[in-house]
Amino acid sequence: MRTSKAYGCGFIAVVACFSLNAQAIGRQNWNQEEAAKRVQSVITQEEANDFRWDKIDWLVDAKLAASRAQAEHKPILLYFFLKGDAGPKAAPC
Repeated sequence: MRTSKAYGCGFIAVVACFSLNAQAIGRQNWNQEEAAKRVQSVITQEEANDFRWDKIDWLVDAKLAASRAQAEHKPILLYFFLKGDAGPKAAPC
């Protein structure tokens, strides 16, 4: 019984701390109208097949990407995707 009360008090303290921090940093309240506008914007882009990702000149050769990034003074974005059960079994995602 004592253990569960201690955990309960700790949980309440953590929740209170997070809510105080949210107020301290000036977090705004949820704006449903703004959220709906943003979602509609994404849907419009998807329906028009107008994705910014498609306008990027993607490279699959790491050496070429590194030399081009160095020449253009730009960073490299490394993106990869594992389908299905690829990857380690203990992976959390």
